[in-house]
Amino acid sequence: ECNINKPCPKDQFCDVHMCRSCLHESTPCHFIGTCCQGFVCQYGQCTKGVKQGMPGTYCDKTSECDENSCCVRELSLSTRNSVCKPMLNEYESCGPINLFHQVYTDGRVEPVCGPCKQGLQCKNVG
Repeated sequence: ECNINKPCPKDQFCDVHMCRSCLHESTPCHFIGTCCQGFVCQYGQCTKGVKQGMPGTYCDKTSECDENSCCVRELSLSTRNSVCKPMLNEYESCGPINLFHQVYTDGRVEPVCGPCKQGLQCKNVG
């Protein structure tokens, strides 16, 4: 049994109050802390050579992402968790519907981040 006050042993993670074995490379994962040491959950699978905060890693707020990413709810990856998503560069398509969503943290809305890098904005063309 595990909870916030009673963590699991090394090489395990807490899942609904039960300690489970950590997940190995290329294994599907659904939240931070489930992958074995040396792996990070990126785009839904445990990946080696990735650091938490890189694009595709799960996050709770933008400050947990690298400087060129925003913490957003990307529905194509997860309906429950947010991920670090790279901001768009000049001439990249914003798409017909902007899929960047504001993330709620402790009942507050984070400052808007993205979809474009600082100094750029989405613009209708054609």
